[in-house]
Order: sequence, then structure tokens, then C-alpha cells
Amino acid sequence: MDRFDRQRRIAGWNQERLERSTVLVCGRGWLGTFTVWGLAAMGVGRILWVGTPVEATDPLARWLLAEPSLFAGSAVSDYPLDVEYGTELAWIEGGARIDVMLACPEEPHSHTLCRRFASARHMAFHCATATGGGWVGSAPPPPGGQSQAHPITALVAAAILVDMTRETLMPLQGGRHAEGALNLVPAAWTGDNRCLLVGVGGIGVYVATLAAVLGMSALLIDDDRVDETNLNRQGLFSASDASRGAWKSHAAAETLRTLFPSSLLRAQVARADAGIGNLLASERTTLVLSAVDNAASRLQLQEAGRRNDVPVVQGGTDVFVADVYTQGNDGPLLDEQMRGAMTRGVMEEGARRSRRSAGCAGDPSYVVPGMIAAGLMVHRALQATELYRGLAPMHWRTGAVPVEGSITNAFDFSDVFVA
Repeated sequence: MDRFDRQRRIAGWNQERLERSTVLVCGRGWLGTFTVWGLAAMGVGRILWVGTPVEATDPLARWLLAEPSLFAGSAVSDYPLDVEYGTELAWIEGGARIDVMLACPEEPHSHTLCRRFASARHMAFHCATATGGGWVGSAPPPPGGQSQAHPITALVAAAILVDMTRETLMPLQGGRHAEGALNLVPAAWTGDNRCLLVGVGGIGVYVATLAAVLGMSALLIDDDRVDETNLNRQGLFSASDASRGAWKSHAAAETLRTLFPSSLLRAQVARADAGIGNLLASERTTLVLSAVDNAASRLQLQEAGRRNDVPVVQGGTDVFVADVYTQGNDGPLLDEQMRGAMTRGVMEEGARRSRRSAGCAGDPSYVVPGMIAAGLMVHRALQATELYRGLAPMHWRTGAVPVEGSITNAFDFSDVFVA
């Protein structure tokens, strides 16, 4: 089966255009590493990756650079050097055609050199930073606001860069590109918190990755197996995982424990049903991360969180959409924040499923919304455990940066089946 079948189902999608493309990525920190991951998962044919290895990101970087490639159709070439003068980029280019250049270093000087190189060759250029709350655009970020780059901010910024690359190579939304500050300054994770991640799919694999990187104590649960139809948007799983029918929760935890041996991840095959509250209690859970694929399970998690006095952070996606809602211990329920969308969804899901012989495998999707939803979920999760109150919904739409607050076109289970 074609691993990109679900991308090809998106109206106007041209996978062959991506496969013929070459993208140059500068930077080996979290931002550059997550960007390369997203590009490879989406199926960009050739990725030139420039940057000196960084200790924190090197395990994930080496996994992405492994031979044979984990991502069929994508070849990642490693150039382990920093951009100091600009001439390095000309050597790497070597007369070849580069379609898009992405600048991911955190040093302003490197951004300027990359932009100058791309401009001289009339090359599409986009850049981002994961410091100072994050920034994305098609010109170097404004000066000031420097701080340490954070993996959460990097994941969101990287996903937006991947979407900007897709729109540059294959315009589907009128050529709109995001520009501006992300305003993501994550709180700290404290060691006495224990989270339950329910759903290890297109959102959950990236939530689990951040949990491993940040040292979050997390139990991953899912009752589904890896399938070929998952591979285009669940970038943690391999073709081998699909061929052996590995349980998603166990496959994700095994891979992440290999990459990050000090991570505090465990896995269990379980479903979000009426007994989920007992699991919350037995695990002494302090936070629920809901990344499941149906409204009924989300309602079960909503009620279990309220009964156990545990915050619930919920993520959902559509093709070019990511929404995140947070249910605090004493605030409105998730379904109330969504204007009853989950309740309506429960009533309509059965009919929709019966009409779809392929289930969610028949739905169009790609990797970017899941990455963004995951980053925003973990951002809210850290805030929720720090006893923040009244955390507003967060929304992303293609061509824009994430925003906070209520919007009229929030994700609605009655309109879209999320897998």
C-alpha cells in the first residue's frame, strides 16, 4: 500500500511534486530536528541537513539519518557543520537545484547568512526560532527576546515551517504563509506529576515524544495496532511496526525509550471506556492528555477527569486544523467549551462509521496538524499542572500562527471524523 494514500486524498495534493523537491534545512537543535522529521514524514524527496550535532537532539537526529531510511521516498543527507560565513552553503548546494531553504538556527547571524544565500539564488526562504516564545516567517526574526529554545515551542514552529514548505511547493490555500510570534513560553514540569496519555496516533506519538524529552512520567494507553495507513502522519512508527501489527502504545514507548533511555514512559493496551476512571485512580494520575479518535471516548475522559479532580487537555485535528481545549478542576467541561460538539458527535459517529468501509483510514490527513496539536497540548499540560486557571482554547489554521480564545469554526465532531 502507498504510505501517502491519505495525503493523496486531500483535494489538489501532488505527492509527486514533493518527491521531486529538495529542501535545505539549517540547524540541528530541536527546531531543525523536528523540521526534518516533519518533512521526511510528509514525503519530501531530498532533504539537505546542515548543522553541527547537538547533544540533546543527537539521538533523534541519528534516528532520522539512519540507513535504510525509515521514511520511504525521502533521503536525508547530513552536513555536520555550522553556517559561519555563508560559503559553506554554496559548497553544499554544489550546483544542484534547491526548492526551499529553511533556517532553523537560533543565532541571528546565521539567519541573516541563510536569507542572503537564498535571496541571491531566488530561492524560497522561510525561517523560525524556538527562543523568546517562538517566531515564524519568511524573513529573519526580529531581534531581542532571546532565551533558551524549548522543545515544545520548537515542535510547533517546526510543524508550521513544514506547512509553509508544503504551501510553497504545492499551493492549496492561496499561497498563504504564517508570520509572527508564537507566544509559547512553557512552564516547568515538576517531578511529582503523573500523566495519562490516551491515544497514541497522529497526535499522541508527538505528545509521547515531548513527554520523553521533558522527562514527564507518562503511561501511554491505546487499544489499536500500527497499520500501513498510519505511517504518513504517525512519524514514530516504522513499516516494520506495521507489518508485525505492533500495539501502538508499546511500539511508541519502545522506540522512545531506545532514543531517550532516561525517559519515564510506560505502555498499556487499554481503551478509554467506562473503567478509565479506575485507571486514573490506581495510577495516581495528576493530568490526562486526551488524543483519542472519537467523541464517545473523549466524553468518558471528560467525566473521569471531573470525578477524579484531574485536569484534562484534549487535542483534535482536521486536514488543516488543530484545536486544543483544557478542562480544569473547577472550570467548564470540555463539551461545554465546544458548544456540545462531542455530545452531537456521539449521536452521529455510529452512522458515519457504518458508511465508511475503510473507517478513519479513508479520511485525508497529513502530519502537520498532529504535530501542532501535540505541541499545544503539552504546552497547556505544563500550565495545568502549575495550577493555572481558566486556560483558554488554542487553535491553529493553515497559513496562520496559533491563537487563543473561542472561535466560530472550532473543531466539531458533528462535521469531521478525527482519526
